[in-house]
Amino acid sequence: MENTRKVALVDLDGTYITCNSFHMWIRFMLTSGTKSLPIHRALLLRLRLYLLFILRKTRALNHSHFKRAVQMTWHKYFTASQTKILLSEFIPSLQTKIAPYVHAELVSLKEESTIVILTTAAPEEYASKFAESSNLFLACIATSPATSPSWHDNVSLTKRIRTLDFLGANDLAECYLILFTDHIDDLYLIEACHEVHLLLPISENIAALSSRYSDKIFHVGY
Repeated sequence: MENTRKVALVDLDGTYITCNSFHMWIRFMLTSGTKSLPIHRALLLRLRLYLLFILRKTRALNHSHFKRAVQMTWHKYFTASQTKILLSEFIPSLQTKIAPYVHAELVSLKEESTIVILTTAAPEEYASKFAESSNLFLACIATSPATSPSWHDNVSLTKRIRTLDFLGANDLAECYLILFTDHIDDLYLIEACHEVHLLLPISENIAALSSRYSDKIFHVGY
């Protein structure tokens, strides 16, 4: 018997929210984060982040290495109790960036018994808490925390593998998959889904995608 259950896989930055959460997180560390530290540690935190910016700007660090270094900085400078307080301040700022159209679409799907899962390149340090706060997502698949013994940047092929592994482990592998993304970079995940909401302006690239994957249903636009 065909599995009629549906799962909506949702990207975070530029899709469920209208901004880059990672950039917001860094700015938050430089502002609210430093206020929670003694002056000398706040100065060291700023210097460390500025050095990482320079290394990234000069391409001495690729994006994945830069991301993990920022994650490690978070764990180095903030205690567990400080982290709890800071996230209670940061998560509401992300909630103000939720895209109304996408949220309404996902709420409608959930009301029809669709399972909604956040799968994002954003760091788990805040992405999981954001997902929990929404009362919308069953789970969050994000870039591993810096403290994880096995660190994975949840992008591209890795994102597809980790997402499908999660579905398989939770008896959801045979479900009808609906993807919400603003990234052509999610091509590997697009290939695995039955229906795709591309939150991008119409372009030749998207037309080519629709032609290449004629077996899939595409929805294009904001």
